[in-house]
Amino acid sequence: MKILHVLTQDFGGAGNAAYRLHLGLKAIGIDSRMLTLSKRSGNPNVYYQRDEPVNGRYTDNSEDEHIPAKYHQLWNDWMKMLQDYPKRPGGLEIFTDTRCYLDYLNCPEFEDADVINFHWVAGVVDFNYLPNMWRGKPIVWTLHDQNAFTGGCHYTGSCEKYKTHCEACPQLGSNNTRDISYDNWETKRKAYDKLNINVVTPSKWLGESSRQSSLFGKMPHHVIPYGFPLDKFNDKGRDNLRRNLGIPLDQKVVLFGADHISNTRKGLSYLIEALKLIAPKHKDLAFAFFGKFPQNFSLPFEIPIYNFGSIKEEEKISAIYSFSDVFVLPSLEDNLPNTVVEAMASGTPVVGFDIGGVPDMIVHKKTGYLANEKDINSLAEGIEWVLYESNIKELSQNSIHRAQTEYPLELQPARYVELYKKLIAEYNNSVENKGNNTNSSVDDNKANTSAGMQFMDINFSVKSELPKISFVTPSFNQAKYLEETIDSVLSQGYPNLEYIVMDGGSTDGSVDIIKRYEKHLAYWQSKPDGGQYNALNDGFAKTSGEIMGWINSDDRVLPLAFQKIVSVFNDRKDVEWITGRPTMINENSGSMILLDLRFWSRKKFLNYDYKFIQQESTFWRRGLYERAGNHISTEYEYAGDLELWTRMFRYADIHSIDCLLGTFRKREDQKSNEFIDEYIKESDSIIKREIDLYNNKSVGQPLHDPPPLIYLDDINLLPLAKEEVQPDEVTKLKRALHNHDYNTAKSIARQILTINTDLPQIADVYAASEHQLGNSTNAKAMLWNNVIKYGNHRDSYINLLNIELSEKRLDNATYLIDKMKDRNITMQNFDELKNRISGYQTLILEFIKIVMLRQLKDKEEILRRFDNIRNVLNYFYKNKWNGADRKFECEEIVEIAGIIKKHHENMTINRAFDYLEDKFGIRFNFEVS
Repeated sequence: MKILHVLTQDFGGAGNAAYRLHLGLKAIGIDSRMLTLSKRSGNPNVYYQRDEPVNGRYTDNSEDEHIPAKYHQLWNDWMKMLQDYPKRPGGLEIFTDTRCYLDYLNCPEFEDADVINFHWVAGVVDFNYLPNMWRGKPIVWTLHDQNAFTGGCHYTGSCEKYKTHCEACPQLGSNNTRDISYDNWETKRKAYDKLNINVVTPSKWLGESSRQSSLFGKMPHHVIPYGFPLDKFNDKGRDNLRRNLGIPLDQKVVLFGADHISNTRKGLSYLIEALKLIAPKHKDLAFAFFGKFPQNFSLPFEIPIYNFGSIKEEEKISAIYSFSDVFVLPSLEDNLPNTVVEAMASGTPVVGFDIGGVPDMIVHKKTGYLANEKDINSLAEGIEWVLYESNIKELSQNSIHRAQTEYPLELQPARYVELYKKLIAEYNNSVENKGNNTNSSVDDNKANTSAGMQFMDINFSVKSELPKISFVTPSFNQAKYLEETIDSVLSQGYPNLEYIVMDGGSTDGSVDIIKRYEKHLAYWQSKPDGGQYNALNDGFAKTSGEIMGWINSDDRVLPLAFQKIVSVFNDRKDVEWITGRPTMINENSGSMILLDLRFWSRKKFLNYDYKFIQQESTFWRRGLYERAGNHISTEYEYAGDLELWTRMFRYADIHSIDCLLGTFRKREDQKSNEFIDEYIKESDSIIKREIDLYNNKSVGQPLHDPPPLIYLDDINLLPLAKEEVQPDEVTKLKRALHNHDYNTAKSIARQILTINTDLPQIADVYAASEHQLGNSTNAKAMLWNNVIKYGNHRDSYINLLNIELSEKRLDNATYLIDKMKDRNITMQNFDELKNRISGYQTLILEFIKIVMLRQLKDKEEILRRFDNIRNVLNYFYKNKWNGADRKFECEEIVEIAGIIKKHHENMTINRAFDYLEDKFGIRFNFEVS
């Protein structure tokens, strides 16, 4: 595998990040090279372009520093371009255009590369020639700022024109709709329209910004954080460094660093104002900085200052971090700034504004402090908290731990290699397909899209062997639900599934159901088994898969869950078990309810915070299961799953993933509902036992906070099928929808998604088909996962909102409306709909309160509550409600409230609404478009 990184320079923020990736790839045996306009590294694998060819070759890899005249000319030309815009505001970063000063003639590095990886490429890519030159190569574009999808700026500030079309650029002070930003944007659009680019961003913020852009929004996106050389950035000992430098040990040193202090985005003025608030209260305060600062730099108040100037050596920069008490990054807009991780790795907590990619790195009050955006008082509070209120040693240790676990240099290249492999396989397959079918083309496939839906192009690929999933269902007399459970597992379409059903000798028809599916099962039995946990042990003993999990016979796996599970384990080799966002199906209403996403750790468990890891959404590697004892305890009747979790926690963290994987069915006669007190009693005894083991023998890993959330955006989702989807599948899908043949539409959409996972429109079709077929749970799961993964995909929001409103899930609906507003997804009557929902929620709660008051026999308060109900109705229906003037007796209101309270407690709020409609004549019209 040969990778060529193309970038303007191998130094500076973006250049250093790209160079570290290059070194990381070389360290794991990848043939990685860099092609730059300007070189400082001295590395023989970094190539630059000669001014004149030697033996017909324009590139050279001399180990000498190479800063050509063209490099200086490029920057001078950009400055000259900006002279045409005299009203440009001051304090902004460079504004670049699409000119190119790098020539790719006779460049064997380019010709030999399997993948081209762009980085910060201003001045080194010819956008006019780009489609012709680069179409034949897989392209990865690692963004270090926003320039690739703007008309020239590198950080957009408050401007959002990049979402539509750049023109009249505020960073140029321009009112001309045909200014240079317009021309640059058009040049990029014409180039990108003919390319298949995979976008990589180091931060979720930059990824979300790119997805919302009109230029890159349609392209596949991946989030891969930077990696850092932790052998150079580490805690070098605060006190010894201070003694050597003559810095008092009792001083509180605040550190700041930036390439250029004239750049207002770096926020130095905010830091100075914050220090002005702090300095009068603390006489031990000092200020240190590095970067391009004037020698005579001073502050408008008296505190000691240490100016270290520009430093290239990473070890020296790490030493500056190490002797400082806090590093402050007051950037007003930033991607994934290197300085934050460098500081944390050096043992220095960080204070920064809660903007951009900074929250990806700083854990509030664990590794530093996240101040409110552009809030000087909040920034001052954060600095003071770190210096004078926190346990600074604990912050330092947490910072080092986070840097070492989340940003080691070796993690980043491994993730890139997986992406490169995927793209190379897809490219080779497409070349083979073209050779076999010379009449097909990408444009032909586009012609098959439906006029009513904007389908994305389907990239066909062949998947190598997938890991085996071993999955077990224990069951006893659950015929009412069993078929639904089995179908939810088998309909995953996972080709390497080892599925076992262990029936305990049912007499209710369960065996007949199992026999209908036995050809798809690895094993099944029906005989007395000694209970659920015995059955699971016997079932798992017959399995051999790398990934394990189980589902009880009244619960369900959600669509395409196995695909996501395998992708996470494949992408994150460090992860040994995962759990998804918990959900619950209410048996009475059939409505699926989302529960709060939780984060778990052994530390929380041993503090009795254990309720509840949802077993239906939890999966693990076999190696972890074996280290944890290779069994589920049969000592406990109700809490065997929790006992297993405590043993697994001894060896590995569980990672939460923001994704719907499985769902629990809530019903009145189930064991977990009837015997909850016994479950709690067993659970407490298990936790106490584990605490004793930890305290007496220090069994298992140390206690620490939960690991960070895993986002599907960060994961390369794997295709499942080896078969190719034929180009006419989209045509068949369109025909099925037109004919209202939803079974066929669902089948085709599912087949497409098993091969190409990054198609939110196809997922929408799958969900719509499921909903039309009455499978609300599957529909909602697909749409919720779409909303979580594709935050700006409007159709998913609207379709999901309609389903939630039809089921009267007002909490979910309110959440969706808020998310849509946050993401600028437009919908008519936002505020009106939200106010209507709020009114209905208030109405329900007022009725419920009346029942509670009835138990206290407080008639006066009941009457007051009834007046509240009348006021709510009159307000929200503007006196048009049929019955607003009717006089109810107090007992009648209590009767109504009792019925509503019963439905509300059972989470069947739709029944409560139906009752209100029947009793009061209110009609609830929620549908949106």
